[in-house]
Amino acid sequence: MFLAEHADSSAGPGSRAKRRRGVSDFGAAVRGLENTRKMAGKLKSGDEAPRSGQYEIIGPRGGRTGEERTSTKGKPLPPTPKPGQSYRLADPTRNGPGKK
Repeated sequence: MFLAEHADSSAGPGSRAKRRRGVSDFGAAVRGLENTRKMAGKLKSGDEAPRSGQYEIIGPRGGRTGEERTSTKGKPLPPTPKPGQSYRLADPTRNGPGKK
């Protein structure tokens, strides 16, 4: 467990208080990292597709493979050809149901 210092408004100006962060705070941090990965566009096989479209397969070190797979919004992404690969949205669908 780790400690974090923050200004405690009830203790008066200039004073600092220590507060322990619980396990629930750690869980929130982990969930935040997962959301960051998805917002950055890196998706694993089995993750739900956030939008319909063409998903490019990205190599384990971040390089492009030149391969794409089509997926529909809300459906799981298919398995990648090799372990450690991931997906990135390359070409989103431009029709009504797949946009949001």
